[in-house]
Amino acid sequence: MVICFKITVIYLKLLSKILMSTEYKHERDSMTLSSRTDKQSLSVFKMWTEDDLQKFLFPKYQIRTRYQTKTDEIPYIKSFACMRNGRQTMEDKAFVSILYPGVCLCAVLDGHGGNKAVEFFTKVIPQSLREALLKIISPTREQVKETVEKVFLDGDEQWYDQDIDTSGTTFTGVLIFSGDKKAVYLINLGDSRTVLCSDGKTIPSQDHKPSNLAEEKRIREAGGHVSWGRVDGMLAVSRALGDTDFKGSKKYEGREAKVSPVPDVTEYPFSENTKIVMASDGFFDAVYNDNDMILRYLEFEDPCNDLMEYAHWKSSDNIMIMMLDLSSQRE
Repeated sequence: MVICFKITVIYLKLLSKILMSTEYKHERDSMTLSSRTDKQSLSVFKMWTEDDLQKFLFPKYQIRTRYQTKTDEIPYIKSFACMRNGRQTMEDKAFVSILYPGVCLCAVLDGHGGNKAVEFFTKVIPQSLREALLKIISPTREQVKETVEKVFLDGDEQWYDQDIDTSGTTFTGVLIFSGDKKAVYLINLGDSRTVLCSDGKTIPSQDHKPSNLAEEKRIREAGGHVSWGRVDGMLAVSRALGDTDFKGSKKYEGREAKVSPVPDVTEYPFSENTKIVMASDGFFDAVYNDNDMILRYLEFEDPCNDLMEYAHWKSSDNIMIMMLDLSSQRE
């Protein structure tokens, strides 16, 4: 009897250890799976350029419907249009990029002096901004502003150091946070423009022109001058990415350069009533900076194409227009 009792006790102890080990393994596997899932969700990075937008919004033979099936993948997009117009090459670019769940970057870039800079920064800015923001937990307004500025400065210095060529590009767009802390950050560099439209009112970004007093002051302090409304009589914008000839002859001068790479970053509340139009200066110069006219086109079936048709007769420049609707999240 004693021997049987001891065997039973030993058996129960062994069984208890086995059960505890199994439970621990299940819990550990669950934690690993959960951790893996979190990492996978953060690893989400999607990007659509102007080629994708044209393909999805304007299918073969230009049979236009308001949305194509694949457009459901692209967050916020309502309309898109572009044309080379009177130029020999197309130097405008656009993209919509999910940096990670709940954060989306949308922009239009207007290249000048060639395509290399606009192609380079279309790739570098979204990836670098994603990496920088992932290091910050619940970023504040100031942290977002500082992060965006640093990403632009670092990318511009990288271009300067590689000395690829002398081309450059403007940048205009929005960084949208749609999670717990909803916000829209308008990012603008150069003379392309983003216009926020809500409740019958428009809020445009501010162009960076050499004739602006603050811009001209920086240009002169950097050893440059403004002639015929251009930096050193050559460049029509006072802020841009690239343009190495204006960033320092001996070393990179960064934000103090004649042509600064630092964008304006302004926070606005996230509202599903808001629509956002961003376009290159080929469009805005043609409509004589009449931002309010955009309001009349907001509810058209194909607003960007209609706006382009209106503007291209008055412009010989490339035109690229993208419209977002914050009620169409689709992330």
